[in-house]
Amino acid sequence: MLSDPANYKAETNGGETFEQLAERAMAALQDIIKIHDKGNILIVSHGHTLRLLLALLGGATWQNHREEGKSVSLLNTAISVVHYDSEKGFSVEKVNDVGHLGNLP
Repeated sequence: MLSDPANYKAETNGGETFEQLAERAMAALQDIIKIHDKGNILIVSHGHTLRLLLALLGGATWQNHREEGKSVSLLNTAISVVHYDSEKGFSVEKVNDVGHLGNLP
């Protein structure tokens, strides 16, 4: 039930629920910010972890992140840029940019 995150049962494949993934990803992001509080940070992960994290930072919830307009499937090697300010929070500046790949056939 990928189209219905709130009712997805991870027991069928031994994985985690979307809620668990959202909690783990946000906690990891907060840990990274605590350790690296200055400069740029590169985060690399599985596509859906990044898709969910970007959706959450953009204002979606784990329950609705797969609805149209809430998130996009990320292309391999795509770059997304998020700015963080301790007072203003997160702002998603760029999502799914593959310009670094040039014009591939």
